[in-house]
Amino acid sequence: MRTPRRSVWLLLFLAVGLALPGLPPVAAAAPASTPAAPTAQRESTHFRVRYDPARLDARAVAAAVRAAEEGYARNARVFPVGRLPRQVTLDLTPSFLGATGLARPEQYAIAIRVPDLEYLGLDLDYVMTHEIAHLFTHAELVARGAPRQVVTGPWGEGVADFATGGFGSIPLADWWGQALRAGRLWSRPDWLVDGSARPAEADFVRQRTGTYAQAALFVRYLAQRAGAETFFRFYAEYASAVARPRSGQPARPDRAALDALFVQHFGASGSELIAAWEQRLAAAQMPREAGARLALHEWIYGSLREFETQYARAVRQGRADEEAASAVREAFRQANLSLRGNDLSSAAAHLARARSLAAPHHQPDPMTTAAYHRGGFP
Repeated sequence: MRTPRRSVWLLLFLAVGLALPGLPPVAAAAPASTPAAPTAQRESTHFRVRYDPARLDARAVAAAVRAAEEGYARNARVFPVGRLPRQVTLDLTPSFLGATGLARPEQYAIAIRVPDLEYLGLDLDYVMTHEIAHLFTHAELVARGAPRQVVTGPWGEGVADFATGGFGSIPLADWWGQALRAGRLWSRPDWLVDGSARPAEADFVRQRTGTYAQAALFVRYLAQRAGAETFFRFYAEYASAVARPRSGQPARPDRAALDALFVQHFGASGSELIAAWEQRLAAAQMPREAGARLALHEWIYGSLREFETQYARAVRQGRADEEAASAVREAFRQANLSLRGNDLSSAAAHLARARSLAAPHHQPDPMTTAAYHRGGFP
């Protein structure tokens, strides 16, 4: 028996007596300042680790290094390339806002805000594996002949979440499609086959969820349909075909040529694959509580990222209200604490408060949009 989609929507947004307002578009995050120089270092098999010991104690550093090596091992199993060409530079205490981690695939470097993970509401293992996946994606594409400026391709975030295997503690599964629809987080999926780099959504949270979760579901479908080797062979060709020039001007890929790639590797056109995929997602049985938790987590994290992106903009312009920003951060922290405690109604209430308090920061930021087009952001 299929779970009614509307029940999740009611649980998330009507339990607290209000609906969440729409937000204007912002594509992604940019560093608010130059990362502070860490003062301590250590090394593991695959990583050169840097951190500020005043912000991270020895136990936390050891846990992060373990998570990094485990994330590397997982990615090595997912990506046919199997390894990275050199050690990864890993910064555990960077100074930027608007994202949990930052990957620079061409430099084989990642930075993760480990001291802030509780406030951000994400697990160390998930974030570490996701960021490392960006490096493996780049290595895979380069090994298959893609131009280096492709970086991670148009589905880079989806590929990373596919490699990670889920979002937070929730494994990637077909029922996610119903949960995202019920939570009003589903985007028109045409962007996945027409050469676009993200959904054509006006709302930041929905666009972010599409770029990550929706893309991950589609990548998973294609990899299961034809196998990982075929998927990555296709993806290198597709990413090269839709690559945007460094000037940031959008490429205009020929749709017929893109469809020919889908037919060559998967036996069906892009539109046919989307239709078959959506039919498969609709047939999945969604666990009600897990579906509600997933959608709410996506709303909390997406809203938090948007707030931080716009707060960083305010800092650059010298108009940031630190007291107000502190209240917003506390509301998000409480939302994530409630979510971890499985109190979804309380989490939704804290989320609504955070979004209301953050309203003055909801303005588009051309600087972060340009940064997103360059790729490498998580």
